[in-house]
Amino acid sequence: MGLIVSVLVGAVAFMGQAHSRRVVEADEFRVTDGAKILAILGNFDGFPGLTLLDRKGSSRAALLLDRAGHPQLSFSDERRKTRVSLVGGQNGSYLSFRDANEAEKLKVVQNFNGASLVVVRDGEAVASLGSDTDGDKPALWLGRKGEPLFIAALDEQGLPTVQPYEDEDHPRVVLGDNGAGPGLKINYSNGTTAVALGVSAKDRVPFFGLVDERGNVLFHAPE
Repeated sequence: MGLIVSVLVGAVAFMGQAHSRRVVEADEFRVTDGAKILAILGNFDGFPGLTLLDRKGSSRAALLLDRAGHPQLSFSDERRKTRVSLVGGQNGSYLSFRDANEAEKLKVVQNFNGASLVVVRDGEAVASLGSDTDGDKPALWLGRKGEPLFIAALDEQGLPTVQPYEDEDHPRVVLGDNGAGPGLKINYSNGTTAVALGVSAKDRVPFFGLVDERGNVLFHAPE
């Protein structure tokens, strides 16, 4: 009888230990091969993170929270230069690709306007393929110093348009479709149409027109 009681008491004690929580706290955990550190899980400047190191001790991959509290995954080369980084934030996320000097060359951006693939040169976007500013239509954008030089997109009716720009407000050439047929417009630098060729949206009749810089019609066919 005494043996049975002892067994029961021991079983209850073991079950209590099995269900109790064990918490280990530390500033840093390290994975080693006995000689070199291979991984570190710890506190980096006040933010948690995990970093993986190569045999030379260089960080090659890291998962961290940045100073704004956004999660960031980065991959570095043997010179510890960041080559690829993925950042998530409240207003969107982006994936960035960098050269050997850490200059950004290409990024994939996702925000409230949709997703875009952006080509970067000298810190400025020079090309973008993705959603337009409304986020609901595809668009191809080419520019210089943040200003558009060429835009190919869909208009409000979902019809394609191609617009080379002299500046942001004045496209010089517009090639598109008004629903009745294709059309071409060549504009003055002030945005006024100089030449128009296409199909009338109203009566679906082909037309050709010439206009001076003040907007006066010089020639129109048919009359």
